[in-house]
Amino acid sequence: MNGSKGSYAIAGAVSKYESDGKKIMERWSDRYQVQPMRADRIFGRAHLISSYLHAERAFRQERNRSSNLMTEALLFASFNRQISKAIELLGVNGQKEIALLIHPSIGDEELDIQLSSVGLVRDDTVIEITAEKLKEMELLGIRCDVKEAEKAVLQKIALSYIDI
Repeated sequence: MNGSKGSYAIAGAVSKYESDGKKIMERWSDRYQVQPMRADRIFGRAHLISSYLHAERAFRQERNRSSNLMTEALLFASFNRQISKAIELLGVNGQKEIALLIHPSIGDEELDIQLSSVGLVRDDTVIEITAEKLKEMELLGIRCDVKEAEKAVLQKIALSYIDI
């Protein structure tokens, strides 16, 4: 199961080599928009789901800050209003563990083909909340324990929507 929920999909992936977010986006099929993000700064599936849903709502209500749905989702995922800062915080630049937000939804078989085409292998565990990620959460302004992490992330995303 790839985390499909209507018009989007979520996946975690790993690479043997350092990855480049721009190359992943360039090589991905034209049928999909993909937003790769640093998995070490993604705090569970709910982080990506909420970011996507808030971005979608921002577009529906014409409150979007970017011209691209995936970039808008990146802004929400980074809890940031500036695209350059969001890319600095969550952009893939040499990481081996990647979180991917994909629009529209994609089936598991097609997802595996797309991942393979960009040198990635599916591993959804890289987007789970772990104790090791708590330091990364502090860089993004969230201080809590693992039990409270999901709630804290969702609150931070909701607050960033209010700031629009």
